[in-house]
Amino acid sequence: MKEIIKTIFMYIVKIILSPVKLLGLKKSIMFCTNSGAGFFCNPKYIYLYLKEMDNFSNYKFVWSFKNPKDYMFLKSENTIICKYRSIRYYYYRILSTVVISNSIEGGEVPKKKKQIKVQTWHGGGCYKNVGMVEKARTKFFKIRTKNNIKNTDIFISSSKVFTEEVIRKNFYYTGEVLELGMPRNDILFNSDLHKEIRNKVLNKYSIDENKFIILYAPTWRYNEDNHLEQIDFKALQQQFEKRFNKKVVIMYRKHTITKKKNINDLIDVSEYEDMQELLITSDALITDYSSSIWDYSFLNKPCFLFCPDLNDYIEKRGFVIDIHEWGFPVAESNGELLKNVDEFKLEDYKNNMEKHHKMLESYEKGEASKLFAKYLGEKIL
Repeated sequence: MKEIIKTIFMYIVKIILSPVKLLGLKKSIMFCTNSGAGFFCNPKYIYLYLKEMDNFSNYKFVWSFKNPKDYMFLKSENTIICKYRSIRYYYYRILSTVVISNSIEGGEVPKKKKQIKVQTWHGGGCYKNVGMVEKARTKFFKIRTKNNIKNTDIFISSSKVFTEEVIRKNFYYTGEVLELGMPRNDILFNSDLHKEIRNKVLNKYSIDENKFIILYAPTWRYNEDNHLEQIDFKALQQQFEKRFNKKVVIMYRKHTITKKKNINDLIDVSEYEDMQELLITSDALITDYSSSIWDYSFLNKPCFLFCPDLNDYIEKRGFVIDIHEWGFPVAESNGELLKNVDEFKLEDYKNNMEKHHKMLESYEKGEASKLFAKYLGEKIL
């Protein structure tokens, strides 16, 4: 019923807002991350790059947030802050020259022909099914997805296989694709900033810089109530200390839309919005089906997959490429996870990541924001 209501809402609001299309486009560029969830991911890094460029100084930048009061620090002479799905939001969403988002949202907003709508998406590589081919999604979800994709002018891609399998086949998108990598990953290639970023995160959470830091960041699931085998963090900590000969601390980051509670004895970093900075700070990553593994693969640091619901996940969602071909150690139980840590060999892992990048034909070079800014400038300046 919830999906039906969302779909009806989309059509009703689109009709109500249609007259606004008669107004002229504004010299503004609108940004939205995860339906107004915060200031992070690809839109953040595109914004940070564009606002430093003199040739975009005649444009206003507009950010929409569900909790705009939390982001007033962004407000300036050329940056406008508005509440997601407010009247002001719809005004700029319809009339901005460019709209940049990282998720399938805003389907209820009518689009002007000369407006440029950019979809950056929020995951690179090519792993799980998304969009029109997600097995557990309803037909109403797919109707909204199709409507949104139809109004997309540019899709940014992280790899050739992502273009072919996800953008073309999962989303049924036939428009223009910019194959330049993910803007949020540029910072991963800028090692000069990594020490400063790590120190900032460590200071925020009062973590000793000499500790070995594990980031545990599982992805979102359709059913969060599944009674899955949980990680034995005490045993995991001991195994890491034995393998890497350092005292270990574990940070925990929930997915932005998950409702799971905090985990005792772990440092909860869920409120830290910028995942890239957490990846840079950590010495190892433990996740499951999250596309953060793509980002992390460019840092050449250990990454382990803990997937106690693998068969169920395959049945309900499915993968574009078999998980055992990704190159990351996969465990379906605590015993397997501890064994993978014990047997980990960094050089073998680095070779696997090189093969992984070649297999997916990566476009990541650390210049995505720069290349996108150049492209956009040629379009609207």
